[in-house]
Amino acid sequence: MKNTKAFQLKYYLSRLFFALVLLFTVLYVIIGRSIAKTDFPEKNGSCNAYSASFEIEGEGAKNHTFPYYSDRNAGDTTVLLADLPGDMEDNMVICLRPDQLDTRVYIDGELRMEYSTESVRIWGKVSPRRYIFMPVEKKDAGKELRIELTTAVNQSGSFNILNYGDKYDVVMNLIRGSMSDIVIAFIMLIVSVLCLVSGIILSIGLKSFFEITYLAAMSILASIWILCNAEASQLYFPNMTMTMTIDYMMLMLLPFPFLFFMNLVQNRKFDMVYKVFEVIAMAESSVCLILFVLKIVDLSQMFLVIAAVFGSSLIMILVTIVLDILKYKNYRYIIVAFGIFAGIFATILQLLLFAFGRYAFGGKAVAIALLIIMATSVIDTFRRVKQMEIDKQMAIAQSKAESSFLANMSHEIRTPINAVLGLNEMVIRETQEEKTLGYAKHIESSGKMLLAIINDILDLSKIRSGKLKIIVDEYSLEDAIRNVCDMIRPKAAEKKLEFSVSVDSKLPNNLIGDEIRIKQIAINILNNAVKYTDAGKVSLKVTGVPIDDETTSLSIAISDTGRGIKEEDQAALFDAFSRVDEKNNKSIEGTGLGLALVKSLVDSMGGTVSVESVYGEGSTFIVEIPQKKKDDVTVAEARKAAAAARREERAREESGQTENAESAPASKKKKDEPLFLAPDAKILVVDDVPLNLMVVTSLLERTQVQVTEAESGVKCLECLAKDHFDVILLDHLMPQMDGVETLTKIKKENLATGTAVVALTANAVSGAREEYLSYGFDDYLTKPVRSEELEATILRYLPKDKVQ
Repeated sequence: MKNTKAFQLKYYLSRLFFALVLLFTVLYVIIGRSIAKTDFPEKNGSCNAYSASFEIEGEGAKNHTFPYYSDRNAGDTTVLLADLPGDMEDNMVICLRPDQLDTRVYIDGELRMEYSTESVRIWGKVSPRRYIFMPVEKKDAGKELRIELTTAVNQSGSFNILNYGDKYDVVMNLIRGSMSDIVIAFIMLIVSVLCLVSGIILSIGLKSFFEITYLAAMSILASIWILCNAEASQLYFPNMTMTMTIDYMMLMLLPFPFLFFMNLVQNRKFDMVYKVFEVIAMAESSVCLILFVLKIVDLSQMFLVIAAVFGSSLIMILVTIVLDILKYKNYRYIIVAFGIFAGIFATILQLLLFAFGRYAFGGKAVAIALLIIMATSVIDTFRRVKQMEIDKQMAIAQSKAESSFLANMSHEIRTPINAVLGLNEMVIRETQEEKTLGYAKHIESSGKMLLAIINDILDLSKIRSGKLKIIVDEYSLEDAIRNVCDMIRPKAAEKKLEFSVSVDSKLPNNLIGDEIRIKQIAINILNNAVKYTDAGKVSLKVTGVPIDDETTSLSIAISDTGRGIKEEDQAALFDAFSRVDEKNNKSIEGTGLGLALVKSLVDSMGGTVSVESVYGEGSTFIVEIPQKKKDDVTVAEARKAAAAARREERAREESGQTENAESAPASKKKKDEPLFLAPDAKILVVDDVPLNLMVVTSLLERTQVQVTEAESGVKCLECLAKDHFDVILLDHLMPQMDGVETLTKIKKENLATGTAVVALTANAVSGAREEYLSYGFDDYLTKPVRSEELEATILRYLPKDKVQ
């Protein structure tokens, strides 16, 4: 829930940021116009259209009018002759526009202006259209105007003398002529950038890509295309050669984001068709650009090819939309489809007009259509975000329900297991009959197996809910491997399997990581290896490769000569609750959780797990996990130190310097001896299940503590009102007054000042310890409780003067 609120805050802050920036820009323009000086000349003249006739040198009479269209071979020169108007004044300009023609202008035989894009072209062969402002004076009125036009390529060109007058008015006249195109293009550009940034923020925040990001990218390209094509584009794109190049490049790029957008909108139903058109568009763009860079052809000469690819992509999209709606009954994006139909129709119309009359149509229809698509996509995006929020809330509710179910399941299953294992331990302690002791050992083994299955289920749940904590601490690799082998070796011996262990002696011994999880990974894989191997051997090999000076990639390879895994089954090997080759392995016990848990744990620690297997011959599992080094002590050095310590211990024993049984540390006590004796200590055990009370009382019997039993929270309060206890073991889920409510009353009424209250509960789900400590409990124990763990916890809180 906190993550959702944080995302919403970032989302609205980003919207507010863009709104503020937009407001700042508007205010800047308004205030700036009244304060700052303009770069344009002051308005003090007029703008007049030049409509005089001209003659082509060599053709006689003046009977031609502007614009002039040239259709000559490359290198041919045409000379236009005309008279300048008689109302010329000083500080005037004549605005000329050559298109794909190199130009020289003479007045009364004097060269006044020369224009060629050869010096400003990077690639290509065509001189684009360009406005040229040629200064004139009053004395030039009525003089002969001579214009020499040279064709750069075998392509038609044109020449216009648009108007003359004061430069400010001439420029403003150009701007007015394309103002609508410029305004709508800038509006679309601003909207597109906002949508692009919002789409990226949403995609990152919600970890789900939003299609509007591609549509916004396409609209940005279209905005630039319209701005490049506007009549006044030279005013904001000074190098017209590059402007025209960008124009065609935008047109080449336009199909890509639109194809990406539609493919996602249609949930990749027509993925192969879209991939084909993407390849076609890539091929067309590559060929055009290569030919352009090599100056073989100009991009403008490739317009029909570019338009054909774009147009065919649009037609394909129209067909897939119709199929998706009519055949697959997909009405999810019906609103977006409406905008797409309008946009595609306008774009095709634009392409046709662009091909047959480029300056007759400025792109307004395309811009309006794209704004419609953008609006419908924004509506669809808001709908999707709202649905994702609903889904997230449902997922949170489901997760809470699942956690509640797991807590209840844990409690309901662990409670009887607690009684079974607890009472069974008493049988093992007290019985002298060999046959009964054998039965009890089998009960203990089965109970622990059942408990391991429950723990696997809970661990997997913790991982999937993101609540599993990787506890990083220092540990000894040699000790960890020895512990793992001590658990597996008896199982291998029981099946008469050879069990070999190889640890690279050069490996660093003292590592920093989660020792418990690493042992859990190795034990799970080794258990499987023993289970699925009927004869032969199981081997454990531990090696490592330094990643850097501080980190080693620890490699654990476990091989067996067992049944092996079919190649087609290996893909599902790490899936939860799945077992491969069920027919041949139905006699093997297991839930199918072990390897799924291994994969999840390895992923949580940033490692990898892989398998190599030959069916009928055996398998090798390889786990690689990065681990930090504490120091440079190697496994070989650690072994030598351990061997020296053992020799010293034996020497002390032989010399009679060993500690007596009473002073021996807990680790050296015999299994049937208590961790402590405290006949004067008083323990209160609170549980609504009489059998659980019996188990705890029996387990503590050998410590000689005085145990008082209470069957409810009310009874607990009555006991505390009468007597003082050193430790209280309090169950959670009890009728009428549960453990948390009981603890609250104890603290409120100061009934157990200085007494430790330990939660003894069957709730072992993720985060349970932290939850109980937050309630005010001093410690936390889970059922079924082991006698050693129970005694160690009580010893921690008993007054020292009561412990013998």
